[in-house]
Formats: sequence, structure tokens, C-alpha cells
Amino acid sequence: MNRVKHHSRSKKLQQSPPVTPKSKIPLMTGQVELILHTRLAQSLVNDSGEQKRIGLCQFGKKLRELWHCYKQDDPYAYWYFIKIDQMVESIRHKFSEIEQHYTQILSGIRGIKTEIFYSPQPKVYPLPHNTPFFHRTVLLLADMDYILRQSHTIKQLGIVVEAEKLPIVALIPTMRKLFLLPFHWKHTDVTRQDIAQENERGKMAEEKMGKLPKPIFDKQIKSIYFS
Repeated sequence: MNRVKHHSRSKKLQQSPPVTPKSKIPLMTGQVELILHTRLAQSLVNDSGEQKRIGLCQFGKKLRELWHCYKQDDPYAYWYFIKIDQMVESIRHKFSEIEQHYTQILSGIRGIKTEIFYSPQPKVYPLPHNTPFFHRTVLLLADMDYILRQSHTIKQLGIVVEAEKLPIVALIPTMRKLFLLPFHWKHTDVTRQDIAQENERGKMAEEKMGKLPKPIFDKQIKSIYFS
């Protein structure tokens, strides 16, 4: 009796129509925006005015070119991403120290409730898809904007801050130096194989950008943002 039930169930399963495959899940999408309250921070977004300074937009465009060459195994592109990564980390540490210094000043005020000053109409910048190194730099610019707001709040309260802690002294030139860094790299279409073979293209790249450090050539120095 049990065998009959088992047999009839198996037959029923065999006659079931095939399950149609589910459609592929679409790729994730989203919107990333940078919100800046201060004019100084805003001036660094697209700063190609009379002095032809390089801003975040120009920096991002150059990084896309650099990323493409890195994917083609250009060891100099790899080297410059390492330089950018190290500089971003150094700036992040410096900004953190300044922010903590300002936070201590503001939290030490007695009898007055303070709120960090902000713009009622901040500028919003939609950010294009780019490399992780670009978005790390965007976070730095957002941090700088917050520090500038802290500084403005402190000034409005009549508190004097020593010159070496002023944002315009410590922040602006540092960010400009970072934006300029990838522009020292030259596009030569060189690859690690060219360097290893010491062929004409490899020699030309070395003449333009100097001798490649062995730890860079061997990828002993790495970044977590390389895929």
C-alpha cells in the first residue's frame, strides 16, 4: 500500500511542468551627491579659472585616464595611484586632527548652545561614476567643508584660533597639491612587460617619469582599492 502511494506521487512529480527560469536581476543603481556649504570648498570643485588651477572635476577626469592605463598594466599608473592613496591618507589624518581641535573648542564653551553654521542653500554636485580613489578624495572635500563651517562658527563666537590651525592655511594648499598629483604622470602606453624587456617604450617611459621602484614593479606596495 505504501509502495502504491509512493509510485503515484513519483508519477505526479514527473508530469509537473518545468519551472521557468527567473529573469536576471538588474544591476544596482543609485545617485551620489556632494553637498558643500562653504565658498572655499565650492571653489575647489571646478577650479579652472584665470590661474588655471585644477579642481575636483579635472582631477576626476585625469583619474579615469589613469585608471584605464592601470588596467592595461601601466606600472607608472599603478605607482601614481599608490602616491595618491598615501597622500589621501595623510590628508585625512591631518583633517581629523584639525576637526578634533575645533570640536574641543566648541564643546568647551559654557552657557551657550551652539550649532555648526551652515548655508541655507548649499550647492549640490551629482558625482559621476569614477574610481575608488576619486570618491575617497570627495570625502576629503566634504570633511574640509565641515572644518570650514566649524571655523566660521568659532569666529562668530569671537574665539581666536592660532594661525597654524586656520583652515585656509592648512587645507586649501593641501587639496590643490593632491589634485595636481596625477597630472605629473605621463601617458606612454608602457606596460610591465616593456619595463622587464627594457625595450624602447620602457626606456622612453623611464626618461619621462624616472626609474620605477622595484617594490612598485613587483606590486609589493599595494592598495586595498585595486581590483
